[in-house]
Amino acid sequence: MRRIFYVGLFAAFPAYAAEPVELHGYAKATASVGFTDPVVLEGLSRLQLDASGRQGPADFRATIDLDLSASGADPGDPSDRDAELSLLPVELKVGLHPRYFDLVVGKQYVFWGQTDWANPTDLFTPWDYVNISNELEDYRIAPWAARATGYFGDASLDLVWVPVPLPHAMGLDAMAGDEIGLSEPDLPPRDVAHGDLGARISALFLGFDASLMAFHGMDKRPGMSMSFDPLAMPSLVLTPSYGMLNAVGGDFSRAIGSQLLLKVEAANYWTEDLVGDDPTVRNPELASVAGLTWVPHPAFNITVQGTSNHLWAYDADADVQALQALGDPDPQVDPVDAWGLVERVAWTWQDTLSLSVVGVQGLPDGDHFELGYASWRAADGLTVLAGVLLFGGPDDTRFGAMKSERRAFTEVKYAF
Repeated sequence: MRRIFYVGLFAAFPAYAAEPVELHGYAKATASVGFTDPVVLEGLSRLQLDASGRQGPADFRATIDLDLSASGADPGDPSDRDAELSLLPVELKVGLHPRYFDLVVGKQYVFWGQTDWANPTDLFTPWDYVNISNELEDYRIAPWAARATGYFGDASLDLVWVPVPLPHAMGLDAMAGDEIGLSEPDLPPRDVAHGDLGARISALFLGFDASLMAFHGMDKRPGMSMSFDPLAMPSLVLTPSYGMLNAVGGDFSRAIGSQLLLKVEAANYWTEDLVGDDPTVRNPELASVAGLTWVPHPAFNITVQGTSNHLWAYDADADVQALQALGDPDPQVDPVDAWGLVERVAWTWQDTLSLSVVGVQGLPDGDHFELGYASWRAADGLTVLAGVLLFGGPDDTRFGAMKSERRAFTEVKYAF
């Protein structure tokens, strides 16, 4: 019923808009080849329509993708292929913007924090690692949310409610095999008490752009419970489990001269395993990120960040013993402290050629993720792009479990 109400509201709004409704979007065709055995070929044609309008202090935006996708493990075998037509809402939202106040309701992106790619305070909008590419709608999933923001001089208060949170799309199917099965995820109840709630205060203070936040909601990273039956096949069945999370944190940034920008972000998470004795539930932790962005020229910038994760109330030996008792003969557990690096490079030449590279490495696990692509603006609105997506590391790590998603891709896109 909620979605029917939203669609009706968005459909009715243009009739009352004082200003003409703006319509733009893009059409594109994409092809990719997976680095798998056997090789997997995939193709996608997409038409995106983005409509927006305004009536006094109110506005609306509706962004919808019409996708036709096809794939095949062997393009020479016509029986080994499939195709799917889907209509996907990207954003569907209405807003009210009187002076000193914004209220936005609907399917929308909610981003918190100031660091790049690793954001400890960015807890509302899940990641989509399975479909990740250069388009925002392919690597983040906009939730249905209500967001109210008040402005008080150089300060603001942001309040967010997501009634039905979504987990990260992690591609966990790659963990399954002949001896390991994967069951449907165990999600929190879909009720008001298990929605996402958050508040964030932001202000300019002594040259710092700073904020403090608090969050209560679903932990979008899965824990993993398991069952073991030596007489069954598969003998070990894993169940992704998503618990509740409380967090407090903050971030700040400050320019250093004319070419450097310092960014720092941190959050402390309290999960459902407060004493650290349940190996199937993620442990409480402190996550932090700090780094610099260097902009020596308007057409070039590079960001380097360090990440740190410290687990509280955690006994690795106790986790190993508990997992062995559940039937895992060789359990792999998280380290108490983990570090990582995030690198991002963006370069543009004469507004025609551009290059973008993002890398994330985890230590000491050794898992990693890289996304790189180059684009050429062949004409007004017409862009040709080629890129590569890589995952690596041990099979039980965040990115190592997604090695089957590695691929090279290319696309032709026309924006209007």
